[in-house]
Amino acid sequence: MAPSDDNRGQGITTTDVSLRGKGYSAGAYCNDFGGTSSATPLVAGVGALVLSAKKSLRWNEVRDVLTSTAEKIDLTGRGYRSGYSLRYRFGRVNAEAAVAKAKESRPGRRRKAPKR
Repeated sequence: MAPSDDNRGQGITTTDVSLRGKGYSAGAYCNDFGGTSSATPLVAGVGALVLSAKKSLRWNEVRDVLTSTAEKIDLTGRGYRSGYSLRYRFGRVNAEAAVAKAKESRPGRRRKAPKR
Protein backbone atom coordinates (compact mmCIF):
# COMPACT_ATOMS: atom_id res chain seq x y z
CA MET A 1 0.00 0.00 0.00
CA ALA A 2 0.95 3.61 -0.36
CA PRO A 3 -0.36 6.82 1.14
CA SER A 4 -3.45 8.08 -0.65
CA ASP A 5 -6.49 10.12 0.28
CA ASP A 6 -8.43 9.86 3.52
CA ASN A 7 -12.07 10.13 4.52
CA ARG A 8 -11.65 13.85 5.30
CA GLY A 9 -10.91 14.64 1.65
CA GLN A 10 -7.18 15.18 2.14
CA GLY A 11 -5.30 13.56 -0.71
CA ILE A 12 -1.79 13.58 -2.08
CA THR A 13 -0.61 17.07 -3.01
CA THR A 14 0.56 17.24 -6.59
CA THR A 15 0.66 19.53 -9.58
CA ASP A 16 -2.41 19.59 -11.76
CA VAL A 17 -1.77 20.25 -15.44
CA SER A 18 -5.19 19.09 -16.62
CA LEU A 19 -6.88 22.47 -16.11
CA ARG A 20 -6.23 25.77 -17.89
CA GLY A 21 -3.99 28.01 -15.79
CA LYS A 22 -2.62 25.13 -13.77
CA GLY A 23 0.78 23.57 -14.13
CA TYR A 24 4.14 24.75 -12.93
CA SER A 25 3.11 28.05 -11.40
CA ALA A 26 2.09 29.23 -7.95
CA GLY A 27 -1.31 27.81 -7.04
CA ALA A 28 -0.92 24.95 -9.48
CA TYR A 29 -1.20 22.34 -6.78
CA CYS A 30 -4.17 20.22 -5.81
CA ASN A 31 -4.59 18.00 -2.76
CA ASP A 32 -7.38 15.74 -3.93
CA PHE A 33 -5.26 13.20 -5.82
CA GLY A 34 -5.94 9.80 -4.31
CA GLY A 35 -6.82 6.15 -4.60
CA THR A 36 -4.92 3.83 -6.89
CA SER A 37 -4.20 6.80 -9.18
CA SER A 38 -1.77 8.16 -6.60
CA ALA A 39 -0.73 4.96 -4.82
CA THR A 40 0.36 3.03 -7.92
CA PRO A 41 2.92 5.54 -9.23
CA LEU A 42 4.23 6.04 -5.70
CA VAL A 43 4.97 2.33 -5.27
CA ALA A 44 6.36 2.13 -8.82
CA GLY A 45 8.72 4.97 -7.92
CA VAL A 46 9.90 3.11 -4.83
CA GLY A 47 10.43 0.04 -7.03
CA ALA A 48 12.60 2.19 -9.31
CA LEU A 49 14.62 3.36 -6.30
CA VAL A 50 15.13 -0.29 -5.31
CA LEU A 51 16.41 -1.09 -8.80
CA SER A 52 18.70 1.95 -8.76
CA ALA A 53 20.24 0.56 -5.57
CA LYS A 54 20.67 -2.96 -7.00
CA LYS A 55 20.28 -3.19 -10.77
CA SER A 56 20.68 -6.97 -10.85
CA LEU A 57 17.41 -7.67 -9.00
CA ARG A 58 14.68 -9.45 -10.94
CA TRP A 59 11.03 -8.36 -10.78
CA ASN A 60 10.12 -10.95 -8.16
CA GLU A 61 13.07 -9.92 -5.99
CA VAL A 62 11.96 -6.28 -6.16
CA ARG A 63 8.49 -7.41 -5.12
CA ASP A 64 9.95 -9.36 -2.20
CA VAL A 65 11.99 -6.35 -1.06
CA LEU A 66 8.91 -4.10 -1.19
CA THR A 67 6.64 -6.52 0.65
CA SER A 68 9.17 -7.54 3.30
CA THR A 69 10.02 -3.94 4.23
CA ALA A 70 6.46 -2.59 4.24
CA GLU A 71 5.32 -1.08 7.55
CA LYS A 72 2.48 -2.91 9.26
CA ILE A 73 -0.24 -0.30 9.78
CA ASP A 74 -3.08 -2.19 11.47
CA LEU A 75 -3.58 -0.21 14.67
CA THR A 76 -4.64 -3.29 16.62
CA GLY A 77 -1.61 -5.26 15.47
CA ARG A 78 -3.74 -8.37 15.07
CA GLY A 79 -4.81 -8.05 11.43
CA TYR A 80 -1.71 -9.58 9.88
CA ARG A 81 -1.20 -13.28 9.30
CA SER A 82 2.21 -14.31 7.97
CA GLY A 83 2.92 -10.66 7.21
CA TYR A 84 -0.27 -10.15 5.16
CA SER A 85 -3.55 -8.41 5.97
CA LEU A 86 -6.78 -8.64 3.98
CA ARG A 87 -7.35 -4.95 4.61
CA TYR A 88 -3.83 -3.50 4.41
CA ARG A 89 -2.09 -6.20 2.32
CA PHE A 90 1.63 -6.16 3.23
CA GLY A 91 1.46 -2.68 4.77
CA ARG A 92 2.62 0.80 3.77
CA VAL A 93 5.59 0.97 1.40
CA ASN A 94 8.79 2.16 3.09
CA ALA A 95 11.24 3.59 0.55
CA GLU A 96 14.17 3.98 2.93
CA ALA A 97 13.92 0.42 4.27
CA ALA A 98 13.39 -1.02 0.78
CA VAL A 99 16.48 0.68 -0.67
CA ALA A 100 18.59 -0.36 2.33
CA LYS A 101 17.47 -3.98 1.97
CA ALA A 102 18.11 -3.93 -1.78
CA LYS A 103 21.67 -2.75 -1.22
CA GLU A 104 22.37 -5.67 1.13
CA SER A 105 20.51 -8.32 -0.86
CA ARG A 106 22.06 -10.90 -3.12
CA PRO A 107 20.06 -11.73 -6.22
CA GLY A 108 18.85 -15.31 -6.53
CA ARG A 109 20.25 -17.77 -8.98
CA ARG A 110 18.91 -17.56 -12.49
CA ARG A 111 16.59 -20.41 -13.30
CA LYS A 112 16.61 -22.17 -16.61
CA ALA A 113 13.61 -21.51 -18.78
CA PRO A 114 11.16 -24.42 -18.79
CA LYS A 115 11.23 -26.71 -21.82
CA ARG A 116 8.28 -26.40 -24.14
